[in-house]
Amino acid sequence: MGDGDPSVAPDDAPAPAPVAGTLVLADRVGAAIAERAALDVGSVVAYKNSMGSMLGDVAGARAVVGGGYPKARIDMGAATPRLAVAVALAWPSPITRVCRELRTHLAEELERLTGVRPVAVDVEVARLVPRTEAKKLRSGMIELPPPETVDARTAPDDDAEVRG
Repeated sequence: MGDGDPSVAPDDAPAPAPVAGTLVLADRVGAAIAERAALDVGSVVAYKNSMGSMLGDVAGARAVVGGGYPKARIDMGAATPRLAVAVALAWPSPITRVCRELRTHLAEELERLTGVRPVAVDVEVARLVPRTEAKKLRSGMIELPPPETVDARTAPDDDAEVRG
């Protein structure tokens, strides 16, 4: 061994390095990261279509009636992935500036968290939400109707004894 023949490794040669594995990220991971990161950009609001909410989170139902925003699609297995994101924005807002910030922020966050940088980020403004409604969406508040006046003479008395 090792007597000058280049095809034979000498006895003290290091063992060959093991072949490195691969990490496969599901498309839904990239989409979830993008959807969450979109909410970091000012004027982007989480919005759920009331019909989409009633049908739940069934993917087919969301595709038919719209579901909620932000909504993202990406092929994480592609050599050059392209991210598409649809968002709801508070209105009024500087749409061009917000879309530019979204493109930059989403590409940076995907690269930071997955090591994959999309070759392009397509932003669709799918919904404009009045700023007053957007504030309620951000704070989680809901608007209740005003209480109706109940005539004290006809209202049931909670403290009344039940006779039987």
